[in-house]
Amino acid sequence: MDFGAAMFFTDYSMKPAELGQALEARGFESVWAPEHSHIPSSRLTPPAGGGQLGKQYYDVMDPFVTLTAAAMATKSLKVATGVCLVIQRDTIQTAKLVATIDQVSDGRFLFGIGGGWNQDEIESHGAVFKTRFKKMREQIEAMTEIWSKSEPEYHGEIVNVPKMRTWPKPVQKPRPPVIVGGAFRIARGARYVMATAGSRMRAGRHIRTSPNFCRSSGRWRPRPAVIPRVCRSRFSGLPRTPTESNGIAIRASQGW
Repeated sequence: MDFGAAMFFTDYSMKPAELGQALEARGFESVWAPEHSHIPSSRLTPPAGGGQLGKQYYDVMDPFVTLTAAAMATKSLKVATGVCLVIQRDTIQTAKLVATIDQVSDGRFLFGIGGGWNQDEIESHGAVFKTRFKKMREQIEAMTEIWSKSEPEYHGEIVNVPKMRTWPKPVQKPRPPVIVGGAFRIARGARYVMATAGSRMRAGRHIRTSPNFCRSSGRWRPRPAVIPRVCRSRFSGLPRTPTESNGIAIRASQGW
């Protein structure tokens, strides 16, 4: 099992480079950064866990920028989005972002994705809340075409990419690991799943996955995914900040 730490990076949190170096020195496998573009003042969607939404949700920095800073300050630590709200992002531009950070980190990027829970935030970007998981699946399928082909093209029900040329391509082939994460009961169509802090998933639960989401070596192949347990613990020796996430995520390394 590999251990990774998650942090809401803000202008008052521990710096990405500093945290990355501290985690690498202590044998952690990865650092994870979440994403929220904004929190609408309408606040139509309450937090899944109830209560007030923490200040860090409003203040969190862009994960691709903070993770690049962490990657540049480390040598072996993997950098991961936990999670990237791809449904709120442009498909082609996100494919370039992922390929670029995988290049500058020498193949250390883990692409954690999620469908999101904040309906008014999602709809601010023009996405439809009810069909967000279909859009997410099509976006990853389109990105895989972009990452693996010199002249990719993709046409789905929601996402369309005309025949085009774009570089760079990721270091990892055919793409960086795509990991679906979040607090939900069933992960449909995900080859790999991660549990985030606060989720209600139990350790060791197995889910039989659908063959129509992730590819391996160009072939559709369903595989069971193990839902890892999320522990809450203090980082030994690390300074604590008001927004530090003290969840330590565990994931099974075999097959990733």
